[in-house]
Amino acid sequence: MKNVLVRVKAVLLCAFLLFVLPVLSFAGGSTCSTATAVIPDGRSLELDYVAPSSTVWYQFNATANRSYSVEVRDDLDADNADFTLANNGNILFYAPPSTCASPVSNMNYTDTHLTEPAAGPHATRFSFVSAATGAYYVSVQNGSSSIGHYVTVTVAEIHPDTHSRGGVNAKYNHFRDHRHKLH
Repeated sequence: MKNVLVRVKAVLLCAFLLFVLPVLSFAGGSTCSTATAVIPDGRSLELDYVAPSSTVWYQFNATANRSYSVEVRDDLDADNADFTLANNGNILFYAPPSTCASPVSNMNYTDTHLTEPAAGPHATRFSFVSAATGAYYVSVQNGSSSIGHYVTVTVAEIHPDTHSRGGVNAKYNHFRDHRHKLH
């Protein structure tokens, strides 16, 4: 009898670790003030969980007068359009002087999700030139009340030397290539 109880406890513990713990252990902060930091050098924060009917926040620091590219994509659901810019606001961008005390979304960016390499129907990508040095924020809102999503968030500075080597396509080739470098 004691052996059966030990096995039942082990099965319940495994079920908890397998099904409940991943839902509780996502990186995205649930508010602007607890936003998860993303390094703007092309590295990705991958497989971050966005629970149903929730919003997660990401923050990165940018330097004035530099170009940046931001990409948010659903890792596992290739036909999910919840996180596209065309879906009216599930991905919101906040730039200085916006603060966490009173965040106001900013539309001063260029939608680049169709620029080669295209981001696909499950993603959004936009670029902007930073007007000020400071903290920039991205919020990802899951509009589904029943389905959670695993997303990847990538922020990359578009270096000035790419501007003179072929325009927009050179910028995103740099973005794509920089992401896959081994450090």
